[in-house]
Amino acid sequence: MVKSQKNKEKNPNNLTPPGEDSPEIRKLHKEIKKLENDFKRTKNPRKLTDIGTVYFKLGQLDAAHTFFMKASTLQPDNPENYKRRADCLYVAGRREESLEYYRIALGIAPQDAMARSGYGQALMSLKRFEEAAQVFEEGLKIEDSAENNNNVGVLLCETKHFKQAVVYLNKAVKKDPKNKSFRINLAKANFRCEKYNDAFFTLYDALKLDPRSAFVKSQLSSMGRHLAFKEFSQELKDALTACLKIENVEHQNLSVAWLRLFLMDPAYTEIHKLTKIHNYSEFKEQTDLLAVCALMADDYCSNALRLLYNQAVDYEIFLLHLRRCLLEFFAANHDKDISGKTSREVFKVLCALAENCFMHEYAAADTPEEMTQLDTIREQAEEAGKGDPLACAARIALVACYRPLYKEDESLIALARALPSSLHSFWKSLVTLQIEEPLEERRLRDTIPALGSLKNEVSLKVREQYEENPYPRWRYANAQEDEAKSFYFKKPYQILTAGCGTGKQVIQDRYMYPRAHITAVDLSLSSICYAKRKIQELGVDRVEFMHADILELGQLDKSFDFVMCSGVLHHMQDPEAGLKVLLSLLKPKGIMNIGLYSEYARQTVVKLRDLVAEKGWKPDQQGIRAFRAYINALPPDDHLRYVTRWRDYYSMSMVRDLIFHVQEHRYTF
Repeated sequence: MVKSQKNKEKNPNNLTPPGEDSPEIRKLHKEIKKLENDFKRTKNPRKLTDIGTVYFKLGQLDAAHTFFMKASTLQPDNPENYKRRADCLYVAGRREESLEYYRIALGIAPQDAMARSGYGQALMSLKRFEEAAQVFEEGLKIEDSAENNNNVGVLLCETKHFKQAVVYLNKAVKKDPKNKSFRINLAKANFRCEKYNDAFFTLYDALKLDPRSAFVKSQLSSMGRHLAFKEFSQELKDALTACLKIENVEHQNLSVAWLRLFLMDPAYTEIHKLTKIHNYSEFKEQTDLLAVCALMADDYCSNALRLLYNQAVDYEIFLLHLRRCLLEFFAANHDKDISGKTSREVFKVLCALAENCFMHEYAAADTPEEMTQLDTIREQAEEAGKGDPLACAARIALVACYRPLYKEDESLIALARALPSSLHSFWKSLVTLQIEEPLEERRLRDTIPALGSLKNEVSLKVREQYEENPYPRWRYANAQEDEAKSFYFKKPYQILTAGCGTGKQVIQDRYMYPRAHITAVDLSLSSICYAKRKIQELGVDRVEFMHADILELGQLDKSFDFVMCSGVLHHMQDPEAGLKVLLSLLKPKGIMNIGLYSEYARQTVVKLRDLVAEKGWKPDQQGIRAFRAYINALPPDDHLRYVTRWRDYYSMSMVRDLIFHVQEHRYTF
């Protein structure tokens, strides 16, 4: 019998999130009823095992264990039911109890690799490594199988014998090349051996086996940060191209590897030359615009342009010059002289470039001449809207390379929304990014409840900063749940994210603790609306947003198992006062996670902040652009120019948060 929702919420061994009522869940409940009727009719013990299996899928471990126990009573010589009983106890965190049933299963069927794997895993979780080694070695003696080699490899990883682990895990993969889990384990071992490229390609192969695996996608993206190579590799280019097409992963992890490979790739030799030219007149003279667009329109470049933050001054200047060339090309109506593939390539690059400029919040400067030509482009767009959708969309994309579309006149916004999304997938993405999403955030402002009032003078200034520049702007994040996560992480915790910003931390906390209820608070309404839009977009539930200052959170009538407050307290006038409020909200034995600025780690930033104060640059677009122009003009060996290696340097909100923040404390403990 299915337990009531009330009972489910009280049951500590229920892994199904409260209130979850998806079609998949309803289908499983129907399957249980059918199996129960089948058992009444046939008395076949196998039906009890099947019922237990469905309850296990539902996360109702007590119910699952009960049915496996009934089945084992009727079939005492069937090892499967004992193994499944052990699995229930293992997942519920009752590891010691699980050992008995794994032993019974292996006593009946010593060759059962899955039972042996479970038994060894349980022993490892209890730190009984010698016993686990004996269990796995016995398995290898019985059969030199893929599963048994994998078991030994996993044990060697747990005991930090990573090189030996790679040997066994390679054997497991060779014996069963279609097993995704074996490849994931091999990738982890290679990573710990600092064989980063091997780890990356192993995960890439795992993704080919299961293209829908969110866990493999996120691991592959994370591994991209560690790629190292000294020469061009077509295999790596193909892999990075494929990775840039994956949705809902943090593509930015690939940015350094992408740029290094791009600069090594002989296919882009002409672009390499152009990245070294910083004078626009010279750049224009040496640029074959249509040929450059043809190169930039390939999947490797165009998707990187849309998704990756710039991390090199030369590349940023190349994009600025390309933007200006395109502006002059269209202002002169030269697009009427091209058609077919060439026209589509230019349009694709325009849309990708517009996404790139928006993503960086137009941190790079423009010129008065460009602004004059942009007015011409707006007029041309209105005229082209009467009968030439592609010409109209191209000009709107050009406008979007210089100014966010949602801030344009209503007539231009309406024109953009009226154009067919079928023009190109990049056009559809651009309209979503620059119009639909910002307008949705504006609509959400009335849905966020407020707690208390904002009184602190510094808090008011900090709020103003993040209202103008929500931070951080992000599109995708590695937030997929680890498929092997323990029961501990699946309890219905109460989590407070104090200073949630634009929601990236909230997403990561949700996947870390899938049954938790999260209260997310920030003093910037613009940031909260950004966060709420992303939460809705990803289908994440049990998150409550609130507009409030940390100093006002004492009014909350609840306490929390976890308080997350990273990168927030050091921006308060009195961080200790904020910390005191947060501590008052923490349950006994609760955990607080805080992140504070280090005095030592931020020495370069401190020097840059001193420079800003000395020059009198204000924390606005003009001041930030002036700061960046000054830094870009410094000699390459100037120590202050080191900031150009940081991603934050290339985005308006990020450089403002990094260097222009109105309030900052640093610590030495």
